[in-house]
Amino acid sequence: MTQPAASTITIADGDYRLLACDLDGTLIVNHGNVSACAMLALHRAHRAGMRVVVSTGRALEMVPKQLRRFRSVDAFITSNGARVNLRGKKPLGVQPIPNAVALETIDWLKSQGAAVNMFYNGKALLDRSALGVMAGHHKPTSIRRIVMLLVFFRHTRSINGIHRILRKKKVVVEKIGGFFRSEESAARALALLENSSLTAVTTGGMDLEITAAGVDKGDALRSLSLYFGLDRSQVVVCGDSGNDLSMRGHCGLFVAPRNASKDVLAVADVITDGAEKDGVAAWLLTNLNGA
Repeated sequence: MTQPAASTITIADGDYRLLACDLDGTLIVNHGNVSACAMLALHRAHRAGMRVVVSTGRALEMVPKQLRRFRSVDAFITSNGARVNLRGKKPLGVQPIPNAVALETIDWLKSQGAAVNMFYNGKALLDRSALGVMAGHHKPTSIRRIVMLLVFFRHTRSINGIHRILRKKKVVVEKIGGFFRSEESAARALALLENSSLTAVTTGGMDLEITAAGVDKGDALRSLSLYFGLDRSQVVVCGDSGNDLSMRGHCGLFVAPRNASKDVLAVADVITDGAEKDGVAAWLLTNLNGA
């Protein structure tokens, strides 16, 4: 399938009123900082009258402070859609995994050889053993994952610590994840979860991200669009990996950077330069300037 060039479709071609952008691999490279180019693109989208939404698999506390405090961002979809917040306000909605189910799922992931993480109450925790699991990888993606783990390091606790937290009544579990030693192991675990009451996706092949049944970025985007009184045809989505695919059915235009996964590239309306070249941000700036 031949994909359209970035210049063949512009934001001016439609009545677009909401922009939903993924972070890692779309606006951020190797889990670093948001570039000045990306910040400018979001600002100009907001100034042009669009609702600007950050849509990420990260927990809210892991969204860079520069974005959480950025007045040009109207809302945040975090934990793959389990939490939706307006900027600076209480959540519009949280769709949790029941604590008992979360505890069972974490123990099951451990039995499958995975190192786990858990996002709850807008926070993130990683099992410390995840560092050892990821350090053992030698594939090209390894460096990116190790960098990610270093970014997450201050959130790590032992698996026993996670168990203690889960037993607290006020804990609202948004997402559970597992890091595996191989893509084959992750694929087997994903297949076993297909008939469960949970939603599971992979973003890089060696990981699983698990939310409650029916909870994903797409469902959260649909709810947020309705909140703002907008139709899906008025929504632009920018994303690069498996957890962004659910947003494809809730937008009028889907934009992907060239570094996106094959399944994302296959459904993209527009393919930009890669994230390392600020491809999505540059495309937005070009099209917003022409709108």
